[in-house]
Amino acid sequence: MKITMNHIARQTGVSRTTVSLVLKGEAGRYRITPATAARVTAAARRLGFQPNYIARALSQGATRVVGVVVPNMSDVFLGDILKGIEQVLHDAGYMMILCTSRYDRETERKNTDLLVAHGVDGILMTFNAPFKGASYDYSHLKQLVAKQPNTVFIDRRLPSLRAPSVVLDDILAARTATARLLQDRRSPGFISLDLDVSSIGDRLRGFYQACRAARIRPQERHLVFLGPDQQDEGSVRGILADRFTGAAPDCLLVSTGRLAFRVKNALESLGYRTGSDIALAKFGADPDHNRSGMLCVDQRHADMGREAALLLLKMIAGGRRLKSADRHVVLKPVIIDGK
Repeated sequence: MKITMNHIARQTGVSRTTVSLVLKGEAGRYRITPATAARVTAAARRLGFQPNYIARALSQGATRVVGVVVPNMSDVFLGDILKGIEQVLHDAGYMMILCTSRYDRETERKNTDLLVAHGVDGILMTFNAPFKGASYDYSHLKQLVAKQPNTVFIDRRLPSLRAPSVVLDDILAARTATARLLQDRRSPGFISLDLDVSSIGDRLRGFYQACRAARIRPQERHLVFLGPDQQDEGSVRGILADRFTGAAPDCLLVSTGRLAFRVKNALESLGYRTGSDIALAKFGADPDHNRSGMLCVDQRHADMGREAALLLLKMIAGGRRLKSADRHVVLKPVIIDGK
């Protein structure tokens, strides 16, 4: 038998309206006594009452559901972001619908369209980042923000679109990590996937800022940008062998964690001693069970997810009252010695 509010009303001797107000959290607003509210809540719990979320959504004009879109689930940092999001939404009584774009623009567009069509109260999104030189159209993101203003981008921003975002201060992070490398090194390099995304561009800017502050000009051959067909370890090893033979850098900043481990393995297979011949710094903290020996930028991804979810909930509650500056959160990085 399905338990309804009428059952709770009969059990507690109050009206169905009183039961509804208590279960919606509005007892104080309508001057329902704490004792009555406690009696109703206890009865609902004892009877195993499950609210009808569809009916509530229709009556309140809100679903208490948030859509989350990420490129994939295989990257550790995206899992950390989701942990932060899920905790905030759970505590606030919201559900999460998770979609992956699988690095495909059309899939990303279809997923966001479906979420909007299902009436989610807001969307949290880490959008796909194309490689430079690819023909790529971001119009679906502009359309998304127009259709669902309660959208927050995470870990990256689109300069052409003034949408709320939560990101790391990537310029400061790269500048600080590079400066640490240059305390006792003089020939720096930078390695990254050649992605057309704000975070990578900011990390390169921070790298250059630290080099200028140290009065060092990096060699062009030590700046390595890998294309879509150059991501596997064999390709990385071949490129580094070509670039570094006879003139290897003595330190490297690697823009992402997964790539950093491929670079480390490639260098060691070429006979370099990482940490002594070539010191490495990377974006992404080490897992607790595996110390890499690299200098690490903790990107605070769980904090990023939490802050994004909190920002979205504020927007849902009345985002028009939020100042423009409050719609953009920039987290300070933490530098960790991976030894």
